[in-house]
Amino acid sequence: MNVIRGNQVRGAAWSLRQLDETGWISPEDDPNRAFFEAAAAGNWTWLRAQLPALTASQGEAHGWVGDATGEGGTLAPWQQDYFASTAAAAARRGSEDAKVVFAWMGNFLAGRFLAGAKGFNPRDGVAYTIAIAPEGGKPGPFRSWAECGAATRARGLSNQDGWSKSGGNYGQLGLQALAALRDVVGSEEARRAYDWLAEAGAPGTRLRDYFSDPLYNIVPRGVHRAPSQAQRCVAVAAAAA
Repeated sequence: MNVIRGNQVRGAAWSLRQLDETGWISPEDDPNRAFFEAAAAGNWTWLRAQLPALTASQGEAHGWVGDATGEGGTLAPWQQDYFASTAAAAARRGSEDAKVVFAWMGNFLAGRFLAGAKGFNPRDGVAYTIAIAPEGGKPGPFRSWAECGAATRARGLSNQDGWSKSGGNYGQLGLQALAALRDVVGSEEARRAYDWLAEAGAPGTRLRDYFSDPLYNIVPRGVHRAPSQAQRCVAVAAAAA
């Protein structure tokens, strides 16, 4: 049961998450547990086997899941972040295939914020969509950050110097993916990208934004979104002890 091939990326992320979590939470004596575990493992094994071909096809900006042809030559970075959260959870539970896939995704997940000198606007790392291939998706993906950046600007998809294309919770999704990449893979590029995005001012990433919607209030281990408050909590706990 392949829930990745031919599926929209966010749908693949949610479906694979359900398989992983159902197998993980099912009791040992549940007669369906083995099926769910095997189905999840089979998907991760299949995707891992695709990585060499995907890397060759996607070139410098490799690391994204999906089919640019089916999306008219565009890619939604936030859907990659959804898939990243599923890969991170599976890797934390011991799936080596999921960890390899997640590490491979890091080239795109972190690189979109670090490729400014290569011609790709870091602000577009959390745009609603970016150009990843010629319109229509053929003959195939662009092979450089510069091509992605130029086409994103030409099609009017770029944030340019603002955040007009990032009106949703895309900044939060990007931060949680980078936080997991730092923790699970130990990626130095993810650390640099996280630090940049956390200070860039993208919509939804201010402290008060998480007060009203804390779902994606996910930070790397040892990092505090409000350091002064974290220190106060430590001091209070120490006094109570």
